[in-house]
Amino acid sequence: MSVFVNTTTTAQTVEIGASNVNVAAGAAGAAYLRVDVASGFISILGQKLTGNFTFEQTTVAGETSVTVNATGVQLLLGNGSTNLLTVSGGTISLAIDSQACWGVLRERSLQMCRA
Repeated sequence: MSVFVNTTTTAQTVEIGASNVNVAAGAAGAAYLRVDVASGFISILGQKLTGNFTFEQTTVAGETSVTVNATGVQLLLGNGSTNLLTVSGGTISLAIDSQACWGVLRERSLQMCRA
């Protein structure tokens, strides 16, 4: 997991291992936060969502917006012992602000189990 924070008005480049990572600049009076999670997962009541996630939050002039992007997404829905629905190879793009929430889910493979 990586966390990037920039409250300055200048874009920053930080070195992590052998890689340079660019962190966006905050505008005057703005704040920027990004969290990258590689091979992360969320499991709730036996349902599982896995993938590589990026969460970004920006605040400009008191207005906060959040974007969530994910690649290599796999969603497993089932009854605890059998996956009834598997979505794999997907991508997720979500944007959230005080006015709306919108997004796109794309999948490469959808598999349903016949009961």
